[in-house]
Amino acid sequence: MIPGRIENASVYLRGRRLAGIADAELPKFEYEADSIKSLGIAGEVEAISVANLKPLNAKLKFRTVTSEAVELLKPETQEIELLSAVSFVDPNTKQTRIAQLRVFMQATAKSSSFGKIEPGKVMDSDVELSCSYMVVELDGNKIVEFDPINWVFAINGINYLEDVKYALGY
Repeated sequence: MIPGRIENASVYLRGRRLAGIADAELPKFEYEADSIKSLGIAGEVEAISVANLKPLNAKLKFRTVTSEAVELLKPETQEIELLSAVSFVDPNTKQTRIAQLRVFMQATAKSSSFGKIEPGKVMDSDVELSCSYMVVELDGNKIVEFDPINWVFAINGINYLEDVKYALGY
């Protein structure tokens, strides 16, 4: 299948669709890394730490302020779900197929802006979220799970923190 594009998406807060049109910037997965440069190495190598990912931050950007979107400002962990229709093209049949991309996050507001007020313009209000848990599913298959509190960072079913968790006696 050849990946196409996001056809459309909806944002849900605690299972209820937000009454606002939003763009979502999903978290960036970034490992902590150290440079290794010593005798016996021809140059410098950057080694990642699988057990130390940098904080995951997401951003939701709304056209205007809505009472539902303001719920995200509460200083408590929120359950946010993004459902997207993703198009794929079958290279043999040339037919387009739609798959569901589901992103579920437990997150807390880190910062927010109500945006600008200008005549005839969108406000571009936004909220930046700090994610403590995240799951990404494609057509019902879990492809990424991130749960640092429970030592889970799984990609396509393989938990890359399992050995670390075992070594620490969990």
